[in-house]
Amino acid sequence: MKQERYGESKEYEKRMFGTKGASLLSEVEVSILLNLLNVKKGEKLLELGCGSGRLSQRIVSEGGNVTGLDAQEVMIQQIKKKKLKNFKVIKQDLTKKFPFAENTFDKAYSVRVIKYIPGYEKVISEVSRVLKKDGTFVLEITNDKGWERLSKLFGHGTSKNIILFNKSEMVKVFAKYGFEVVESKATNKLPLTVWDYFGKLSLVLNKVLMVVTPETWLARGIMLKAKKVGKR
Repeated sequence: MKQERYGESKEYEKRMFGTKGASLLSEVEVSILLNLLNVKKGEKLLELGCGSGRLSQRIVSEGGNVTGLDAQEVMIQQIKKKKLKNFKVIKQDLTKKFPFAENTFDKAYSVRVIKYIPGYEKVISEVSRVLKKDGTFVLEITNDKGWERLSKLFGHGTSKNIILFNKSEMVKVFAKYGFEVVESKATNKLPLTVWDYFGKLSLVLNKVLMVVTPETWLARGIMLKAKKVGKR
């Protein structure tokens, strides 16, 4: 598997989070993640595809002790330069066995990563192994009923290589590995171009769409919050 198919790269982060509109969108995603994770001080968290630390630095600021996994050396070096407290990063192919014992972490999370991994069930299986009983796993999936489906159809940018997920089917996959999905939340319902053009007005437009449309309609991504209720 080519490493560039793992979530964030330098070019990806610059394109996706390098504008004012994208920064607003990022804050929306981070807010949803923090709400679902509900980080408690001293908890051990595992981040899958930590990139340059967009999410890691926010989680450690909430009091979590984060271990980040990423396959790309360039991203690992970038995040190391930030010298985050209560954080360590390990170079890791996410489809291979993680270098941790069973029941190591309290919580795990991954955003904008799983869509690049054809062997994503191996990832979920490994998270189940290293997560403690009743532990939380928040996974963001790229929705098959969202506007990114059109981007994939027309081969726009990196979207041509992504995996689109059906929420109902993913709930079944989670159950296969000892998880119960207890909550879900759409991340956003507007294309990045809209966020860039309308700026803060996009926050209002996005909230309206969240209220007047079903969860999966138009949503680029959906965050699934799962509890480990049994063995893999």
